[in-house]
Amino acid sequence: MAQKILSNPYKRQDVFRCFHEAHRGFGSVVSAYHVLEEKHCYPAGCLWFAWRCRKIGKRHACPRDFKHVGRECFSCPEFYEERVIHQPEVTLSKEGFEAFSEELREFRWWLSQNLGRRISFQGLVSAVKPRFSVSQGRRREHLSLSGFLLGFRNGFFGTSLMEDRFYGIAGDGLIQRLGIVPETKLEGEAVLGMDRGRLVLERLSRLEVLSRGEGEPWTRSEALVSRATASVFPGQPERCFACPKGALLDVRDEDQSLRHRLACLDGRPDPVDCSYGAELMLAELERCAEEGRASQD
Repeated sequence: MAQKILSNPYKRQDVFRCFHEAHRGFGSVVSAYHVLEEKHCYPAGCLWFAWRCRKIGKRHACPRDFKHVGRECFSCPEFYEERVIHQPEVTLSKEGFEAFSEELREFRWWLSQNLGRRISFQGLVSAVKPRFSVSQGRRREHLSLSGFLLGFRNGFFGTSLMEDRFYGIAGDGLIQRLGIVPETKLEGEAVLGMDRGRLVLERLSRLEVLSRGEGEPWTRSEALVSRATASVFPGQPERCFACPKGALLDVRDEDQSLRHRLACLDGRPDPVDCSYGAELMLAELERCAEEGRASQD
């Protein structure tokens, strides 16, 4: 029997573009999961109501000195709502979209057989990051450490090859006991879950280290120190999620629904203007140059 090869079409960002205001800060890039499963806005589009003011932005001063329209404006006679319909645009060719649809159909069938069930897995760890939960205090939000998030570059689910990223949730004791660092190859069992289109392994068990990476594993005390310096972002910028300095935040709303935000462990103020990736590239070029000069001496 031929080996089944999997990828995660939900996380593809080359299928749709959406020009909703919420996506403009990221070049109108959206994931297929956001369009097809969260908003269900393709092909019918989505209806929303934009808050508007007859004075703000029209060279008139707000009598309450507000600079933008918000919830406190609902009782003002100058406030009104504008009905807006957005429909995501398909960026692929007809043939490309048909291929994506077939890939998605097969992936959904595979999920129906495995989601919520315990499966065996094997994968190469590409990142280990603290995982925080957010609670609202009297004056400000409070971050609590909720273990660690393992990122896997690729791996196996059973006998199926996953040629895409997936993630695992681990406690700090497990990280220390097994010495899990990037480039560690792990094998074990877990319950397969999904978090906004990302495949996540929960309740890890029977773990075995097949090969070890270099470096020291995170400790709980180091994670707590990083919590104090973190910058919290309102959403989940994809570039931050893939960044070594990006950490996932679980946010429990008043209705007990779970949503997610991201924090920068490096304390960067804005993901749009972040230069961390360029700094890493520059450091790597300098390292290569140093090695080149050393080899000539």
